Amino acid sequence: MTDTAAELAGIKTRLQLLEDREAIRQLIYYKGRATDRADPAAEQRAFGGRTPYADRQGPDDLMGSADQRADLIRRMLASTHHQIGNILIDVDGDTARTETYCTAFHRTHPNADSNRFIVGDLAVQQLGGDYERAYDVITGIRYLETFQRTDGKWRVETRRLVYDWSTVGIPCGLIEGGVIANSELRGARKPDDPSYRDYAIGACDL
Repeated sequence: MTDTAAELAGIKTRLQLLEDREAIRQLIYYKGRATDRADPAAEQRAFGGRTPYADRQGPDDLMGSADQRADLIRRMLASTHHQIGNILIDVDGDTARTETYCTAFHRTHPNADSNRFIVGDLAVQQLGGDYERAYDVITGIRYLETFQRTDGKWRVETRRLVYDWSTVGIPCGLIEGGVIANSELRGARKPDDPSYRDYAIGACDL
């Protein structure tokens, strides 16, 4: 192989690695969006129809289909917001391993089912024992995942959650006025969120 051919081959390898990492990164972002918007189509894009959780515990719906998980999110949570942070990606051919940092916000519905599932009895009791009100739960988590490339497309193969920290409190957010008066847009679930309605982001998932 000539020096030029070797150089081109090296460039091609590095470009492929960059493409692979970006494709994986987009799937991680899509999973966060799928949860926040209760969007099973976005989750299908990331998981390819599989149930990749390796060690989750909870209702059967959590381990079921994308539609079942979206329904569970709507029933158990009034809103969520996943902020994706550091992402480490190790690619090895058609497989990859990742570690993703995430700060996740959850607001419960004001009922016992939601609060027992999301907050837990101990924390509810520490905050006064009222199961008929909403709570805000913020967690620092990491996703440990494996990815597989099949027919040229990456998909999440397995996912495990690591909980690093959490905090629970009684909601006291802005409702009107203040800084939020600068925008009339408010986050919502699919299809009512402005990202679907006004900007058609993820239109291929509709």
